[in-house]
Amino acid sequence: MEEPDGVQDQQLDPVSEEHPSESNSFDMNDLLSVSIPTAEGASGSDEETIDVSKEQKAKRGGKRLKASGGTGIKLSPSKCKVKRVQRAASLKYYKVIEVPSSKERGKMITKAKCRFCSKKYVYTPEGPTTTLNRHLEKQCTPYLTKLAKAKSELVQGTLTFAPSDGSLHVSPNEYDHDHTRLLIAKMIIAHQYSFRMVEKWFDILMSWMNSNYEPIGRKGIKNECMKVYESEKELLKKSLKQAESISLTTDLWTSNQNIQYMCLVAHYVDVDWVLQCRVLNFVELDPPHIGIVIAQAIFECLVEWKIEDKIMTITLHNASNNDNVVTNLKTKLLARKNT
Repeated sequence: MEEPDGVQDQQLDPVSEEHPSESNSFDMNDLLSVSIPTAEGASGSDEETIDVSKEQKAKRGGKRLKASGGTGIKLSPSKCKVKRVQRAASLKYYKVIEVPSSKERGKMITKAKCRFCSKKYVYTPEGPTTTLNRHLEKQCTPYLTKLAKAKSELVQGTLTFAPSDGSLHVSPNEYDHDHTRLLIAKMIIAHQYSFRMVEKWFDILMSWMNSNYEPIGRKGIKNECMKVYESEKELLKKSLKQAESISLTTDLWTSNQNIQYMCLVAHYVDVDWVLQCRVLNFVELDPPHIGIVIAQAIFECLVEWKIEDKIMTITLHNASNNDNVVTNLKTKLLARKNT
């Protein structure tokens, strides 16, 4: 029986008849199997097919990249990046150089030169860096100084309470050698420590607390204590100069070594109406301890402090020679005032 016209034209291919939906499906392997045509079979249509395939490859790569969460999928092993060996962090502070060997003439060896202190260490590429790390962490003073300064710039300072009035003040973290010497000198004066205490274990303790600490010898701290004394003396002179009147107390005593000393103390009210008591002198006084000798020692002390015109009273114990002390001292002060 003959089929109607047009039916044969509509007959499906056996393959597509079994799977009708695959006739329009997209074969994922088609693009990978596309080869560039030879010169003999090249045509304009072939070139257009290649261009389209490249565009489709780009689109498909974008879909795969999106499906993989942004990590990407390697389509070809030849495109994989080779992971480089990670360099030690300390190497950026060194410069690798070639220097002549001290053992073998004419041979060059590789060394790492510190960029801060210019010290050189034997270095093997891709080898251990323990020596280089130890140098930066404990031995390189310029590097440690810059590191401490950088940290202090971030912190700026630490709020603490002053021991006297409890008020807040800021103490800087950057090391100040002059201020450190001053504080140590005041500590020695206040606690009557020996000058030798700044040596040996004190240096070890301070170096542990701050790597920038500079050791101070007993002679150096002695000179610093004398500077503190002179500085405090000038401050006391200014305070005594502002006082309207001053009262004195004095006494003599003998030590176990049979040495005689005299102590002179000033009592006055300062500009803030606060009663002050300050030791002006503690001097050795040679015998004999008669009235004229004691009066002369007190008068020289008053002249040194420039307060001879501010004395209102003087208090002594009831020894008989102290009557002569008061008489002679009064005569000297009146004579000084009239001149």
